[in-house]
Amino acid sequence: MITLVDGAPAFVDPLKEWKIIVTHYGGLAGLALIGLILAAILPCAGLFFCCCRCAGHCGARSQPFDKKHDHCRKIMLSIVLIIVATIIL
Repeated sequence: MITLVDGAPAFVDPLKEWKIIVTHYGGLAGLALIGLILAAILPCAGLFFCCCRCAGHCGARSQPFDKKHDHCRKIMLSIVLIIVATIIL
């Protein structure tokens, strides 16, 4: 931070003005910290899920089966998804 002392610019000691710095940049630092934590956790969670999936311990069936009206349901949900995505754009 720069202040004017007798008309000349002078640097301020950041340790003395830490409250102002935290007020201005605290939110940005918090978001950056959350982003870094997510960037570290998500690949680990994905690797864990893939390992469980490959080992066959995730509870998924190897051969999926369709129920009576699944084809119609898939078409209707696709139409709804297209409509919602178009409205959002």
